[in-house]
Amino acid sequence: MGETVSGPRHISGKGHSGPAASPYLADGRYAHFVLFVLLGVYSVAWMDRTILSILAEDVKRHFQLTDAQLGFLHGTAFGVFYALFGYPLGRLADQCRRVRLMSVCLVLWSAMTAFSGLAANVGQLVVARIGVGIGEAAAAPISYSLLSDWFSRTRRGMALGIYGAGLYLGQGLAFTAGAFVVVRWTETFGKVGPFGLEGWQAAFLILAIPGMALAVVVSALREPCGGWPTGSKGQARRASGQASSTMSRA
Repeated sequence: MGETVSGPRHISGKGHSGPAASPYLADGRYAHFVLFVLLGVYSVAWMDRTILSILAEDVKRHFQLTDAQLGFLHGTAFGVFYALFGYPLGRLADQCRRVRLMSVCLVLWSAMTAFSGLAANVGQLVVARIGVGIGEAAAAPISYSLLSDWFSRTRRGMALGIYGAGLYLGQGLAFTAGAFVVVRWTETFGKVGPFGLEGWQAAFLILAIPGMALAVVVSALREPCGGWPTGSKGQARRASGQASSTMSRA
């Protein structure tokens, strides 16, 4: 029978070999794959929250917004709900399959990014930005939880450092890709293109696609059974996990 992996095992030292050298060990190959998937998620999150900045003038002109209204879309509509939902979604992540919750939230905020480009009025655009804030509120707590499970204490700082680079990657992609889509759309179709879409609307729709695609990858990630905390409970969980692994190899 094949070995059932009940979660990454935090083994200290380097150079694992033999049957124990599983790719699903902490700090192993699969852990690094998870890291780079989560880096992609974080980059998409920052891209979707930042894209409004590069499209601000077009959005302001289209909806005839004041500076105060535009500031509300940038900050309050997104930020307040992002802050409010961080705690409940973090708590939910402690109680359910984290990668499934992450994929659902990723679909939500990507769909709301697309809906931003289809909004018919300011009210709908506000709802879209609120949806982006709610969806993205789950990204950081779930990612930190998963990375804490997949990486040992000696490698966790490195993993979080790489993950944090998603902030700058996402912002850079938002400005570069957003501007590129608007310019190319306008050069190709003029002010109004297919389906009556302007360049800024097309940018929202196109930049929502990576998140939708990435949600499929996230949903297929292995879910570790939790890290190995210290103390008596952690020792019990380690013993349980090792016993489960031994029985599955029998």
